[in-house]
Amino acid sequence: MQTSIYRRQHDELGRLVGALAAILETGTPADLRTALARLAGVLKVHLAMEDKNMYPRLLEHADPGVRSLATEYRRTMSDLAPAFTSYYDRWSETAIERDRRGFAEATKGIAAALAARISLENDNLYAMVDRESIAVD
Repeated sequence: MQTSIYRRQHDELGRLVGALAAILETGTPADLRTALARLAGVLKVHLAMEDKNMYPRLLEHADPGVRSLATEYRRTMSDLAPAFTSYYDRWSETAIERDRRGFAEATKGIAAALAARISLENDNLYAMVDRESIAVD
């Protein structure tokens, strides 16, 4: 269960994305921004834990396959993290109120990107960590 905490965070991120999606059409701008802030908070903690604990250990692993996969995932995350930050910074309560349709479209896009990333990590990276019993916590 090397990755259990990361997997629980993924579950929480999925729940928070679902909560945001559930109110996307009917929630007030304040409710939407609050849901978005909750998602951003959990994502920020999750990424910090991965950057501090998991990736450094994987990048120094003796197995070149482990190092290669970690390098690839870290590189691709370097694209998603700034995209999420840009999305988060762009959509203030006022911006949501002014352009609900744009916010909904942007939210669906970022949610799909997060879901794809979570799936890849759970199915490939975390599976490898667990299979190889690599200490990442």
